[in-house]
Amino acid sequence: MNTPSKPSFKFYGKNSARTITAMFAMLFITGLMLLVRNSFDDIEPIADIANPLASSLALIIGVPIISFGLVIASNLDRRCTEDYTFQLMANAAQVAVITMLALNLLSSFDFLNELTGLRELQKDDMIGITLVSWATAYFIFRQRGLK
Repeated sequence: MNTPSKPSFKFYGKNSARTITAMFAMLFITGLMLLVRNSFDDIEPIADIANPLASSLALIIGVPIISFGLVIASNLDRRCTEDYTFQLMANAAQVAVITMLALNLLSSFDFLNELTGLRELQKDDMIGITLVSWATAYFIFRQRGLK
C-alpha cells in the first residue's frame, strides 16, 4: 500500500528557516521592483525636479542602508517571544515600519525634495520600502543574531 509522501518543506519545524529565507528573498526582490517601477511611473504626477533614475537609485541604496543602521541601533525587548524565527521576523518588521515612517517623513519636506531632486514618495513606494527594509533587516538579524 502506498502512503502519501510528506511535503519536502514546512512552514514550521526543521526546514522553516529555509522557507522563511526564501520568502524574504522574494519580498526583497518584489520591493526593489516596486521602487524602480514607481520611479518611472507616468500615471502618478511627478514633480519637474524629480529625476526618475536618481530616485530609484537613492531608494535602492538608501532603504537597505537605513535598515542596516536601525538594526544596529535597535535594542528592543526580545524576551517575550520564544521561537527564534518569529523573533527574527518580528524584529525585522519593527525595523521595516520605522524605516518606512522615517523615509515618509523625510520625503514630505519640500525643501529636501528640491535640494536633492528626488520625488515625494507615493503609496506604492511605501509598500516597496516596507518589503525591502523588512527583508534587509531579516537577513541582517539572521546573520548577526538578535543581540
